[in-house]
Amino acid sequence: MERTRQRLTAEQTWPFDPATATATGLRSLLVCLDWPREQVPPVPSPHHRLPDVPVLLLGGDRDLATPYELLYQQAESAHDPEIVIVSGAAHSVQKRATNPAGRQAVYDFLLR
Repeated sequence: MERTRQRLTAEQTWPFDPATATATGLRSLLVCLDWPREQVPPVPSPHHRLPDVPVLLLGGDRDLATPYELLYQQAESAHDPEIVIVSGAAHSVQKRATNPAGRQAVYDFLLR
């Protein structure tokens, strides 16, 4: 991780600095060390889509664990996806974000 941190530029880890980005990654790696090793199921074929129901995908623009770009990949398998990216939020958009946009998006989505 240290060798990687030294090679990273600020642009590659924005909005974080390289030290923050790699420290967060190291903590994640250490947490995962004790997880049981299991065979990962194959990804569904591109033709397999979710049921025809609305889907809300929430993400924070500062989430290092699950970058918001993954929301767009997941949305490809949904019929009616709505993507909400919460500005200034990290991993826990509904619980910890000071920006209420994620909580409001869930509220609005469920009341439709």
